[in-house]
Amino acid sequence: MSIETWKPEFYPIPADDKRLRTRVACLEHSIRKWIGLRETNLEKHGCTFHIGTGFVEFHGGVYGKFFFVDDSSCALCVRWYQRDGRCRPCPIVRVTGRTCQTAWAPWIRHGDPEPMIRLLRKVLRSVKAELAAKREKKR
Repeated sequence: MSIETWKPEFYPIPADDKRLRTRVACLEHSIRKWIGLRETNLEKHGCTFHIGTGFVEFHGGVYGKFFFVDDSSCALCVRWYQRDGRCRPCPIVRVTGRTCQTAWAPWIRHGDPEPMIRLLRKVLRSVKAELAAKREKKR
């Protein structure tokens, strides 16, 4: 097991893939990635998370291959993050009024992806409800 087995299951397309054009697609992509960062899923694929660094190292014959859990691997950041450091148009900010930093910090400090998974699922539910209300209004 290695990055070659983890990626198809949890990160099948890169965050900058053109198919990730909508808020829903970006949120679903992000949720799938964060589920893949649960300890049981990392272990299943022979991975080691380096606390404090934000990267996962994949072993099993592919020593030295890394997956960085940062703005480059986040479909939301790739699409909405402003290079001046603002996240204003990001769906997370639009729904919660805050950035993801509070939910992301437990990952960096302790390897805990659950706060990000909860946050992303909450935002996805809100976005889907908003879209459904817009569709209903058009009827």
